Formats: sequence, C-alpha cells, structure tokens
Amino acid sequence: MFPKDTDLSTNDLECYKNETYNLEAHLGQQMARFVEIAIWIVCLSPIWGAFLWHKWESSVRPHLIPVGEIKNLADKLISEHGQRAEEMAFIEEDRAWRYSETFQQGKWHRVRRELWRRYEVGEWCGPADQDG
Repeated sequence: MFPKDTDLSTNDLECYKNETYNLEAHLGQQMARFVEIAIWIVCLSPIWGAFLWHKWESSVRPHLIPVGEIKNLADKLISEHGQRAEEMAFIEEDRAWRYSETFQQGKWHRVRRELWRRYEVGEWCGPADQDG
C-alpha cells in the first residue's frame, strides 16, 4: 500500500486509515441518503401523477372552455327545459360523476354556476318553487 522507503510512523498510518475510513463512511451515508430519496420519489410519483391529472381534468381543463360555449349550453337548457334547466344540468353533472368523466363533470358544474348567476341577477326565473 505504501512504498517501503517512506518514513511514516504507525500513528501516521492509523490516522490515514481512519481519515480514509471516515471519508468512505461519509460518502456511503450520502449515497444511502440519495438512494432513499430516489426510492421515495419513484414510489410517490404515481400518486402525485394521479392527483395532478385529476386536478387538470376536473379544474383546469374545464376552465379552458370558452365562456361563450358555457353560455350557449345554459341558453339551450333554458330554452329546452325552462325552470328545470338547473336540474337537467345537475343530472348531466351527476352522470359525468358516476361514469368518472371528470372533464364533463367540471363543464356541467360551470353551466350550473352560470345558471345560478343568471338567477341571482334576475336574467332567469330559476327553478320552480317546490312548495307551490
């Protein structure tokens, strides 16, 4: 390991061995920590991927639908179903929920919000009075 003609004391050799051992142990700990983090990332990535995909499909993507299209759907429901328009939009939203169509669910939720906005402003007479 060392050349025979070096004049190193036994104490110097022990210090060198200990420093080398400490460095190797430190590098081993760092590598173990890196591997542990890599395993966590690999194991949790499907969960985060599914969560982000669901957020995209249920929240972000439906908000990318033009407002005009949402208003046209609301107009169509009002013209076809009158006071039951919000109920029909709810039925469509529920159907999308039952069949796990998150984009459609988000779209129909926006249509329902548009109908309620119109009801609150007074542009639509709203759902029929149930007591009536």
